[in-house]
Amino acid sequence: MKNLPTHDVPDPVVDELLRDNTSLLAGDCALIIGEQATWVGDRISQFMPQTSCKALSFDKACQIFIDKPDRSANDNNRWCVAVLLQMKCDRSQKKSIGALLSRLRDVHADRVLHIVFSEDEHSETGPYWSLADSLQMGFSLVQKIQRGGGITSLYEYSIRDYKTSPDWLNSRHWAHPHLWIQ
Repeated sequence: MKNLPTHDVPDPVVDELLRDNTSLLAGDCALIIGEQATWVGDRISQFMPQTSCKALSFDKACQIFIDKPDRSANDNNRWCVAVLLQMKCDRSQKKSIGALLSRLRDVHADRVLHIVFSEDEHSETGPYWSLADSLQMGFSLVQKIQRGGGITSLYEYSIRDYKTSPDWLNSRHWAHPHLWIQ
């Protein structure tokens, strides 16, 4: 198995994803979750000094947002952007990752970015988080980088971009009750 980066070692692929997609990180407050959360928070602060970042481990985030979803436990009830760094995943974590992404998407963040590392997209043992898993949750693939036998993908969910309002859903096409009385 490939040696995965720790939170102290910068990952050049994650750094490239962040640099290429700084517009997705815009906002006053960012929540970063995962093994490299501290380092990614520092990088976001370098790219966007106006953004305050909070870093959490995956286990701590699950405890706060899933196990005991107490809104007072969170400094902000709503984050501008939440970033989940998923550098490894096994079958036992898949349910927790899905629950955490759902909770962040539905309750705690305007935009959710999910960075997924997998060793081989088509191997028998992985990835345990796939493009189909992300699409089922309303995420879209933003960028995919393949280097050194591994694939790093960036997925995004933004409530503002999730569904465009259809043309018929505006006041121009609504009934006009004042015309009913004649």
